[in-house]
Amino acid sequence: MQNPLPRVALGLYAAAVAVAAACTPTQPPPGRPAVLPAPNFTPDSLRQPIVVRSQNRLLEATLEVVQTPLSVPGVGTLNLRAYKLLQGNGISYADSNKVAYPGPTFRIQRGDSVRILLINHLPQDTTENECESYSAYNQGRDTFPNCFHGPNWTNIHYHGMHVTPDSTGDNVLIQIGPDSTWQFAFGIPQNQSPGTHWYHPHKHGSVALQVTNGMAGALIVEGGGLDSLTRANNIKEYLVAVQQVDSQVNLVGTAVASKLLVNGQLNPVIVMRPNEVQRWRLVNENVSKSTTYTLVFEDSTGRAEPKLYDIARDGVQFAPANYSTASPDTNLIVAPGNRLDMFVQAPADTGFHLLNARVVASNVRAQRELPQARGNARGVTQSLLRVRVVNDGTPVQTQLPPSLPPLPSFLNNLQPTADTAAYVVFTDSGAQGGNGPAFYLGRRDSVYMKFNPDSVFLPLPLDRTQTWKVSNNSANGLNHPFHIHVNPFQVVYVYAPLSTDGNQPLYQQINAAAAGGFPIWMDVFPLPLSNGDDAGYIVLRQAYEDFTGKFVMHCHILGHEERGMMQLLDVVGPGGSTSTAGGGHRH
Repeated sequence: MQNPLPRVALGLYAAAVAVAAACTPTQPPPGRPAVLPAPNFTPDSLRQPIVVRSQNRLLEATLEVVQTPLSVPGVGTLNLRAYKLLQGNGISYADSNKVAYPGPTFRIQRGDSVRILLINHLPQDTTENECESYSAYNQGRDTFPNCFHGPNWTNIHYHGMHVTPDSTGDNVLIQIGPDSTWQFAFGIPQNQSPGTHWYHPHKHGSVALQVTNGMAGALIVEGGGLDSLTRANNIKEYLVAVQQVDSQVNLVGTAVASKLLVNGQLNPVIVMRPNEVQRWRLVNENVSKSTTYTLVFEDSTGRAEPKLYDIARDGVQFAPANYSTASPDTNLIVAPGNRLDMFVQAPADTGFHLLNARVVASNVRAQRELPQARGNARGVTQSLLRVRVVNDGTPVQTQLPPSLPPLPSFLNNLQPTADTAAYVVFTDSGAQGGNGPAFYLGRRDSVYMKFNPDSVFLPLPLDRTQTWKVSNNSANGLNHPFHIHVNPFQVVYVYAPLSTDGNQPLYQQINAAAAGGFPIWMDVFPLPLSNGDDAGYIVLRQAYEDFTGKFVMHCHILGHEERGMMQLLDVVGPGGSTSTAGGGHRH
């Protein structure tokens, strides 16, 4: 089937680029936002990406996708695919500001409209329909479309957003070819959770490569009680986008650059005052199985370290009962795709403090796949950022908010229903024998299904709630991160039979919250490991509200998704009515 997407007239495109290059972002029109920089305390202070806010209930932006040499700190210059911001709400940006990883941060509110024009200016690519051209191709295991293919075809997934999956919305079934454009346009409903979300490509076959190249950015929905609380307390806020950036990626996800970057920087500095409280929005924008991290301040000086208090997961605020100023968090775990909002409180003394990301290595086999982890059951430790506490007399907030605001009514607990529960099974090639990686997602009666864009895994009833059991039958000792689009879910129970599972602290937190009557909302969850024939699993609830149409669930180790660990879902209305997620040729 031919690609029906409109082509960009080269003359018009060149003119648009010339106009954008001639303009400057330093003098925006009255009432429109300029770039919001981080305080410039030191040359290595954490920088914030360019921010584009909605204006008059509309966010309008133009993103171009280009391939260009970019400097990667600690690695060198690599030829990367990247987002290039041409304009945001009518403001054009000079060339020096446009191309970067991560991409621009978009800030919107409930009730806004979003219009993002994506221009694919990557080189021509004739490999969209075949697997065999790539070094990661595994003959006998890789069959189209479940392989790495079409690296220069793209789209955008609005991760964490409760918006339509059809047409010009969060439609990951479209494929935007080189020299093509696509106009994304959708509304933000009032029951969208305010919080920290993100966007990234999701074209099956190229998503792992493009995200590893750095194509990702934050998408923050402002408003709601948590934002009001931090503003009322004059709490400073930072985006912390965590990436490993490389020009190539192995589909399994291990061959990525070793350097861990924050907002494109290596070991940047956040300046705090004694006892200051800040809010950090952390986004784990990584793709591989070795990028599930425990966040911990760990110096060997014996000094007091900054304290961390998590207040939201995956863009959904915690219920007040799940927050306590008396209990700082010592095992904050984030898997690929997870977001974590937290209050950070500096110690009373001045000095530097190092925040590390310790790789969660779950068992003996996982440690064998992380050679640096041998002899260290907790896995590889990588430095993430530094905190510099200075006492310069600047007035700051030094008291933690005593409690969190109540959740809005649309985030009330989902109640058990009589709906038939789904049983979803994640498994991999180790469960079947043979050589080479292959990944599957299925259900109890058909557990070895691979992604098929023409086959719906399970029709879901509009305006209903379902309870699912999601099981991990992995023989390779992997905590496959389960992710579903459009609707977040509440985790009501975790069964983790392997005591050495490195995610046990997270599972204990989740179970304690559910037992206390307030299950935590998430949209990515690292599944517990099996212990022989005793499979780990989670029980979750989700409601299918507002939108019919097709979307996907998958493993957020994106190389696993590329090799088939993904399934198509379809929300249907009364009588089985649905709409289609068209607008491009099929996978």
